[in-house]
Amino acid sequence: MRATCCLCTTILFICSLSVVNSMAIQTANPRTSLFRAKSTTNTLMKKRFRIRRTRQEDLEQICSMLAQESTLLSESWNDRMHRLRVKSILHKQIMHRLQAVEEARRTAHRVKQQYTECTDEETCHLLWSNETVRKKIESAVSNSQERNAWQTRGFHQSPDPEMLNHCLLSVEDHNGVIVGFTEIAWLRRPFPTTSRGSIQQDRVLVPADVLDFTIPSCEETDDSYCHIEDQPDETKFAPAIINLVTASSHRRMGIASRLLHFCHLYTLAHWRCSEIGLYVHHENEQAKLTYLRRGFSVVSDKDGLLYMMLKRKCK
Repeated sequence: MRATCCLCTTILFICSLSVVNSMAIQTANPRTSLFRAKSTTNTLMKKRFRIRRTRQEDLEQICSMLAQESTLLSESWNDRMHRLRVKSILHKQIMHRLQAVEEARRTAHRVKQQYTECTDEETCHLLWSNETVRKKIESAVSNSQERNAWQTRGFHQSPDPEMLNHCLLSVEDHNGVIVGFTEIAWLRRPFPTTSRGSIQQDRVLVPADVLDFTIPSCEETDDSYCHIEDQPDETKFAPAIINLVTASSHRRMGIASRLLHFCHLYTLAHWRCSEIGLYVHHENEQAKLTYLRRGFSVVSDKDGLLYMMLKRKCK
C-alpha cells in the first residue's frame, strides 16, 4: 500500500515538474514565441487564399459582392429589386469581357504555336484578323460603361498590343468560395488636377470681348523658333484597377492588399509599365486609406471621383 502511494506521489511529482518545465520553456523567450506565432499565421493566411484567373462559374458570387457594395444594405422590397437589377447589369458586362478575354487567349495560344517567332504586334494583327475575337471584343466594349481606349478607336484597324492585356482575377479560399475580385483594364487617365490649376494661373485677365490667351514662355525672333511644350493629353490611357471587391465576411485579412500587389506585378510584366491607377469615391474613406497605405497618391479630383496612381519600381 505504501509502495503504491509512493509510486503515485513520484508520478505526480514528475508530471508537475514536466508541466513547470514546459511553462518555463514557453515563457522563457516571449519574443521568439510571438514571432513564430506571427510567421505561422502569415503562412496559413497565404495558404488559405489563392489568386487565379476568373472563370465563368465565378460570376454569380462576384456580381453578388459587387451589387452588395454598390447598393444600400436595406432589406426593403425596392432596395432588393434595385440590387438585383445592378447585379444583372454587372453580370452582363463582366460576362462579355470574360468571354472576349478567354477567346483572345485561346486564339493567341494557337497563333504562338503556329508562329513561334511572332512579335507582339504581329500577334495582335493575327488576333484581329479572327472574326470571332473581333466580335466578342466589340460586344464587350458596347456593354461596358468605363471610358476605355476602344471607344476612341475604330474596329476597322488593328489595335495596339496594350489594349489586349485586360485581366480578370478571382480570389478563392480553401473551400473554393470566391472572396475577392478585381480587373485590370486599359482606361483613360484623367488630366492631372495640379497641372490644370497651374495652367489656369498662367492666364491673363482680359475683357470678355477679347480672345483669351496665355503668357508666352519664350519669345520668337527671326533666327529662332519658340519652343512650344506639349500640353498634357486628356486622351492618354494607362493600366487601371476596376471593380476591386472583397467579401464582407473576409475583410481585414489582407486580400485587397494582395490583389493590389498582384495587379502592380501584372502591369510590370505585361504592359512594361511602372504605374497603375484606380478610381475611388470621395466618401469611401476605408478604401482611400488602404490605397494610400499601398503607395497610391491622388492625381485628379473630378465629378466626385478621385483618380489615384501608384508609380514605383517592383521590389
